[in-house]
Amino acid sequence: MSFEQLKRNRYYEPGLGHAYEHTSLSHYEDLEEYHRPLARMQHAHLHGTGVARGLAVRATAGSTVLTVEAGLAIDRHGRLIVLATNGKGDIGADPPNGESDPRDVPVTLATAGLPAGSYVLSIRHYETLDLNEGAGGRFQEIPWLRLEPVAGDNAYVDAGSAVVLALVEVDAAGKLAALGAGAPPQPHRRLVGLEPGALSFGRTRVGAEGLSDSAGPRIEVQDDGGLSIGGQGGAALRLNPAGGRVGIGVDAPQAGLHIDRGATDDLALLLSASGPGWGSGLQLRNDGAKRTYGIYADATGNLHFADVNARVDRLLIGADGKVGIGGNPPT
Repeated sequence: MSFEQLKRNRYYEPGLGHAYEHTSLSHYEDLEEYHRPLARMQHAHLHGTGVARGLAVRATAGSTVLTVEAGLAIDRHGRLIVLATNGKGDIGADPPNGESDPRDVPVTLATAGLPAGSYVLSIRHYETLDLNEGAGGRFQEIPWLRLEPVAGDNAYVDAGSAVVLALVEVDAAGKLAALGAGAPPQPHRRLVGLEPGALSFGRTRVGAEGLSDSAGPRIEVQDDGGLSIGGQGGAALRLNPAGGRVGIGVDAPQAGLHIDRGATDDLALLLSASGPGWGSGLQLRNDGAKRTYGIYADATGNLHFADVNARVDRLLIGADGKVGIGGNPPT
């Protein structure tokens, strides 16, 4: 999106206490040359393009109907696209040129009669003028929803005015074969939202009944320079670079690795392997003494307490519960 020139009328001079004459045209000029361009630039440059909220796509394999629920999107020109809860969406072939077909929200689109292939389900900003309201009519947003082929004649073109909601596969019978979110660099559904000092992830989930968006992990920079990674329930992982500490389930780790499972009986740490030796092991080293000890479980069920430097078991507990000390086999 380009950077638009902002202009607004002068209505009052505070120093002189003078009010300037204005008309409805003055307010219209402010709307078109200041408020609307300002909003478009804020949306496009501060939030980006994509689905902001809602606009879930529901469908089941083998059906011939897609349903789009209410929601909000932003196109690359910074225009809000609002599919209102109690509003309408247009599924006509070309609403701007009179080929319109407004439908109540949630909006249903049919795949029956479409040639087999891949399609982009998109939504576009579109307004209609209702001459039955207001002195000169009132504009009402009725977004345009389309199923466009990925390739061939009339293929989908990313010109910035459309927001992708889903990729749809249609079989030879005109039935839904697959529904997905797509992935770059091909047309794909994406979410908007940027936040200073934090990065929130969301994902589009593809289920048996269609597509919907859900919140994912959040990465946030802390006041002490640390980094927290968590979900809706709070921090799950805390990194403290200054102190060289990592916390799992704890906001202020007290050790190099601090794991807090709270009041649950969930296992705090599991080391697993299927090999014969140290794959499931843990070693303790003191660099000053240049000595390393360790503990591991082997493939036969024995538990080893080993002197790594001497390559000998100081204590060996067999799978049958017998104990060996000083390198001797369990007895």
